[in-house]
Amino acid sequence: MPAPGSPAVSVVIPVYDQAAYVGEAVRSALAQSLPYGEGLEVVVVDDGSRDETPRVVAAFASDPRVRRLRQENRGRSSARNAGLAAASGRTVAFLDADDLLEPGALSAGLAALSGAPPGALAYGRVAYFRDGAPGEPLPAPRGLPRPCGRAFAALLRACFLPVCAVLVPREGLAAAGAAAFRDGLERLEDWDLWLRLAAAGVPFWPHEAVVARVRVHARNTTLDGRAMAESKLGILEGNRPLVAEVAAREGRAGRLRSSWHLSRAQALRALGSPGAADLAVVRALAADPTNLCAALVEAARDALARVRPVGRWLARVGLRGRDPYTPDGAAR
Repeated sequence: MPAPGSPAVSVVIPVYDQAAYVGEAVRSALAQSLPYGEGLEVVVVDDGSRDETPRVVAAFASDPRVRRLRQENRGRSSARNAGLAAASGRTVAFLDADDLLEPGALSAGLAALSGAPPGALAYGRVAYFRDGAPGEPLPAPRGLPRPCGRAFAALLRACFLPVCAVLVPREGLAAAGAAAFRDGLERLEDWDLWLRLAAAGVPFWPHEAVVARVRVHARNTTLDGRAMAESKLGILEGNRPLVAEVAAREGRAGRLRSSWHLSRAQALRALGSPGAADLAVVRALAADPTNLCAALVEAARDALARVRPVGRWLARVGLRGRDPYTPDGAAR
C-alpha cells in the first residue's frame, strides 16, 4: 500500500527500442498539472533496449519525479509489472512509450475517481494520430461500449479500453492478484487485465475527457491482425472460468456464454477459420437465443466480407469487424 505522503499518481512507461518516441512520452507525463499539493511520479522501465533509449531516458535523471529502471528483455507485461512494483503513487496510469498523455489527463481521471465507488477504475477517451502528422487526427473507432459500473459483459466482446485511457487506484489493481499483467502476453495484455478486474467486481467509471493520443506507426503491435486474433483466442480460453464466476454473482449466464462464443467467432474468422467461427455462432445462439441480433450481425459481417469489393466498402464505413484499437485510416 502507498505510504502517507506518497504521490497522487504514478505513470508507468515500459519501453523497448523506442528512442525516437520515449522522450516525448515522458515529457507529456511530466507536463501534467495536478490539484494543489498532489505529487506526480513517472516510472520508466527500459526492457533491455538495444537502441539509444537508455541515453534518451538518462536525460531525465535530474528530475526527481522520474524513476528509471532497466531490466533484461522480458517483454512488455514484465516491464509493466516491474514499474508497478517500483511505483509509490496512490493511483496508477499506464502510458506506452510511443503514445502521449493529453494536458489535464491525470486531473480529469482524479476528478472522475472522486465521484466513483472505492477502488473503481476511471477511463477517458483517446485520440489517434499518424506518426509524423500530430496535427492530423485519425478518426476514432466507432460504436465501442462505455459501460459504467459492471463491465465484464462488454469486455467479453471487445477490448474497448486502450491502456493509456485508464487511471486506477492501487486497491483496484490489487484485485488482479500479485502480477497485474500476465508475463508472456505481448498483445492484448491490458484486455486480459481488464477482464480479470471486471470479473473481480472492480467498477469501471467513464468520463468524457480525451486523456491520451495514440500514435499509429508501422511498429504498432496491434496492426498484426493474425497475432492479435491468436492472442484474443488465448485470452478468451484462459479466462473462460471467469464467465461462470461472474454469472454466479450477477446472473445472465446465458448472455455471458453467448458473448464469449461470439468473441471467439470474430477471432476465428480473422484467422481464416470460417467453419469454426460459424460453429461458435451456433453455440452462442444455443447459450442465449435472445442474442440473435448480435449473432446475425457477426454472421452477416463474415458473409459480406467474403466479397472483396463489399469488404472494402464495409471497412470504409466502419462496419467490418476489426480490432477496436485500430482506428479508421490506420495502416493495415
